[in-house]
Amino acid sequence: MCYRVQEITALVSRAGEACFLVRVLIENQLPRLTTLMEESWRKRLQNMSLRELVCTKEGEETMTQLISVLLEQHQQAAGDLA
Repeated sequence: MCYRVQEITALVSRAGEACFLVRVLIENQLPRLTTLMEESWRKRLQNMSLRELVCTKEGEETMTQLISVLLEQHQQAAGDLA
């Protein structure tokens, strides 16, 4: 299998983004955030590898849901401070 440099560069970039996002989620108490997700999304995340998280549409959709939960939490916290 021969990969072009562009494909490898894109994959490395996407993996870096995923790792950064995982770090941000961990800093924001990932276990707590996952309890706020719908059950179907939580189960999907539990059964997903990092490769699936980075390389599949399902992984992208799952991370989008986690980001949504994180943003909701930040909005609620900001509202509590106002």
